[in-house]
Amino acid sequence: MKPKALQILDSALRITESADKKPKKKPRLTELLHSPEAEETPDWYMCVPACFNEALDIRLTPRQQAGQQRMVWTQGSTFSFKQGDIIYDTPKAYLQWSEALKHLHLGVIIRLAVDSVPEKRNEGGDVISPRNHGQVSFTLHRPNAEKTRLIEYGEHELTQDDFVRFLIAGPDAALTKKLK
Repeated sequence: MKPKALQILDSALRITESADKKPKKKPRLTELLHSPEAEETPDWYMCVPACFNEALDIRLTPRQQAGQQRMVWTQGSTFSFKQGDIIYDTPKAYLQWSEALKHLHLGVIIRLAVDSVPEKRNEGGDVISPRNHGQVSFTLHRPNAEKTRLIEYGEHELTQDDFVRFLIAGPDAALTKKLK
């Protein structure tokens, strides 16, 4: 699943929007980073439940199918994690907190964030504005030795795009060094 989600992420990052005054429907993928109803992402590095669908730009979109308009889950690339979002590495983080701490290895708290914005092109295909990759400043937290509370152990900054990649695949080599 992880390689599939990364392939879909790479495809989503190539989405461009029309900069025309009367834009056509925004292009969106029908392959999704994960199931929109899923409360866990078992093959991902972090557990990203359905409450983060909007942040992952997974949404219901009207589409024509067999001559009828239907609502279909689609994937875009306007990632929008927000200040105050908290993401854990396990779905067990949502148990009673004293029990959750026994299972938790990593928590992420977002301090500041700027949404990503797809590239915009005119009718001729010229780039009007390049992709804004956004920004996410976050702190990492681990349980203390007694597993009674979380301890902050570093603040980091990634683009929204790279933050989504981190949620799926885990830290890259540069972030791994910082995590030690």
